[in-house]
Amino acid sequence: TNIPHQKLKERMKQVVEEAYEGSGKKYLSVYKSKAAWVNNPKKETTVYKKEELIDMIYYLIDNVYVTCGDSLFRQKIGIPMGTDCAPFLANLFLFSYENEWMMKMKKENLQLARKFNHSSRYIDDLLTINNDGLMKEYMNDIYPKELDLKHENEGNEKQASYLDLNINVTNQELITSIYDKRDDFPFKIVNFPDLSGNIPENGSYGVFIAQALRYARACTQYQDFIQRCNRLIQQLVQQHFCQKNLIKKMKKWAQVSPKANVLHKFGHHTRNMWNDLT
Repeated sequence: TNIPHQKLKERMKQVVEEAYEGSGKKYLSVYKSKAAWVNNPKKETTVYKKEELIDMIYYLIDNVYVTCGDSLFRQKIGIPMGTDCAPFLANLFLFSYENEWMMKMKKENLQLARKFNHSSRYIDDLLTINNDGLMKEYMNDIYPKELDLKHENEGNEKQASYLDLNINVTNQELITSIYDKRDDFPFKIVNFPDLSGNIPENGSYGVFIAQALRYARACTQYQDFIQRCNRLIQQLVQQHFCQKNLIKKMKKWAQVSPKANVLHKFGHHTRNMWNDLT
């Protein structure tokens, strides 16, 4: 939301030009389900030169309008969250700085560059492992001042939250569990279906299965998985779900869906699992 438009344009122009140069091709050819770099596009194919693509990106940035009541506003600073292009623009904007710094360090200090091998970013959320605290030291050299970086694990180098994961380093092993910042809100969050409304019941029960699958994938330890499932069961029961039917649906899912194989990593017999889901 703080990205200056002129700086965004400059960085996107740089990214597009480097992409075309790296491809060694003149056109970006866009098909129904994919795109490819080409020199000799077919007549019926939609193709773009780098200048055309840059112009279209500029148009997107310059023509962001927001309505509020009877008023119409043009956004002059930042890009609106929720639009299709926003995540890609923000991602590539930050990537341009990361790439520039890494290429510089590759020439000047290769050992330092390698310290950032185990770093990842999703939009503006950063995770770096075995970095010896260097991210904190160099982050202002890497990223633009518009990115306000805050340390989530200040004072605790072996624990951090990243996206929807809580990560702990225990006995040189990464232990993950669910992290949901809404858990810390001082008010009740209204989410998931409520069967007191006029909604399809069968599909609503599928919400529990989908969340249980997410919990199983994200949690390393069995107790964290069970705790999350039970917490969700309690919430859904308050929203007029039947607890027995929730367990019944999960049993059926575990028997017929290949995705349920993820439950095997906990090393618990499913019979014990049903008993623990109360």
